[in-house]
This record gives sequence, structure tokens and C-alpha cells, in this order.
Amino acid sequence: MNLEKVKILLQECKFIEVKTNVEEVTLHYKEMEGVNHLLMLCNFKESQMPEPNQIRHMIWMASLDGRFGRGMPYPLVLIFTWNMAYARNLVNSGVPAWIVDRNTNNLIIYEEQPDEFAGIKKPLEVLLREEKIERRPSNSQVTLCNTIIVAINILVFFVMRLAEKKGGGNSFIQWGALYMPYMDQPKEFYRLFTAMFLHFDMAHLSSNMIILFALGDNLERALGKVRYVLLYIGSGVGASILSCIYNRLLDRAVVAAGASGAIFGVIGALFYLTIKNKGRLEELTMPRMGLMILYILYSGFSTPGIDNAAHIGGLLTGFFMAFLIGSLQKYQ
Repeated sequence: MNLEKVKILLQECKFIEVKTNVEEVTLHYKEMEGVNHLLMLCNFKESQMPEPNQIRHMIWMASLDGRFGRGMPYPLVLIFTWNMAYARNLVNSGVPAWIVDRNTNNLIIYEEQPDEFAGIKKPLEVLLREEKIERRPSNSQVTLCNTIIVAINILVFFVMRLAEKKGGGNSFIQWGALYMPYMDQPKEFYRLFTAMFLHFDMAHLSSNMIILFALGDNLERALGKVRYVLLYIGSGVGASILSCIYNRLLDRAVVAAGASGAIFGVIGALFYLTIKNKGRLEELTMPRMGLMILYILYSGFSTPGIDNAAHIGGLLTGFFMAFLIGSLQKYQ
């Protein structure tokens, strides 16, 4: 849920916003029928959720602020959270609160809580319902570009197998794999791109495509189709470049191919986005992404024949490109 939309809704309902020194909290007040209504809008990180007594203290301190009129205002906490156990504990501790369950995008009003507050209940429920309708198709269906990329990898693999059966040979160098002698002379730099669509066997293909199919959709929904494709290709090329540099330093003439460098770029970008989105992106969390990166890197370094330079190159490229895309979006 985009909290900026909630703030716009409160503005439309004649609430006046007051900034606080707590990043996750804004205050909104409105005088209605002689009563000063004070709304505390909260969006705490899971690791920084305050105790109920801290919330009550914040309400009390805000109530003493002369900007909200004379006398004690009528308070309500509107809190967005993934942790419903925390929300129930908050309400059971006597905090006047409405809860937006971020898992379902539903407004939850427990017993003994105000069933209306300065006319915002119905507009807020409509906003949450619209947000849920907008979000549901994207989260329940596979995305177009990621599916096409998976299909291309599978198609290329079986075309290569078919060519081999017909006697056309199956030289990965011939099909565009990374090979340093051919990068030097005749400088076939197109291999930085083509290598990411080649796989040595069915196990190599299936392991890469399962990960890409599971994670690529999340990133495409977050970035959009064009940015996702650019990041995927950019990460694959970045992985190929670091692989070539590493093999050049070791003076090795190895044949390298596979989508794993680009897939590591997807993982690196998702890791950046979970950090940027306060620890969560859809069902992905920052700790989960961090553990995934550590596990896959460990598996690569402990298994012979893995192009770890490509993995690291893709990871760093994807992380940097996601950061760059996010920075450019601020100025659009």
C-alpha cells in the first residue's frame, strides 16, 4: 500500500498534516463539530515496532501540542503492518487504533475501537479495495517478459540438441559461448550477450530456469517490463565481462555459458529493492534474500566448475542497476 495515497485521502478529507521527528509517523488533525480529531499514521519497520506504552506516550505528547487546538484532542492510531499479532497486542493494551493488514490490504477495526473517525472510514476502505484490485492481477499471474526469457532459454537449448542429433555439431563455441581466444581475436564481443542463453545440459538449464521463474516475476512487477529486460540483459553482460576479466588474469581459455550471471543480477536487484522498501517486497524479505545470496554463493564456491566470477559480476551489476533505476525515478 502506498502511504502517499492515504495522505492524499486525508488531505481530501480536510485533515492537516504535521511532520514529526520520527520518519515512520505523521500526524494529521481536523476540527469537526467542535472536536479536534488527531490521527497518527504509522508505518513501522518490523524490526522497529514500538511497545504499546511508547505509542501511548507519543499520543500524549502530540496531544499537548498547541497546534491541535485547546483541550485534549480525540486520538486514533492508523497503523499499517504485516504483523497482526503485534496489532492485536497493541489494541489489547488500550491503544485506540485501526489496523491495515498489509497481507490482505483490509482495514480491521477491533471491538471497542471507534467505528468512525471524522468521516474517513468509507473513503479509506474504498482506497484499500481499489489498491487490492490493482495489485491482485499482477501478483496472481506470471509476467510477460520473464516468461518470454525463460521460454527463449528453453527453446535455444532444444534447438541445440536437435542440431546435434542431425549431425550439425554441438560446439558451444560455435553457438556463442564465452571463449577468451575468440574475444581477443577476432574480438567477438557479441558473446558477452549470447552466452547467457546457452546451457550445457538439462540439469544446468532446469536449475537456472526454476530460480528465474520463481524470482523474475517479482522483479518485473517492481520495475516494469522495459526496465526488467534492460536489467536482466545488463546483468548478464556484466557477469560475462567479469568472467572474462577473471579468466584473463588466470590466463585460462575456458568455455563459459549459462543464465546464472543474469539470474544473480535479478537476485541482486531484488535484494536492493527489499532494502529500499523497508525490508520487504511482496513475499520476499531482506533476511530471506540475504540468506539466499549467501547460500548460492557458498554452493558455487564449494562446487568445482562453477563460474563464480560471473555470479559475483551479475550480482553486483543487478544491485547497482536497481539502485540507478531507483535514483533516476526520483527525477521523473
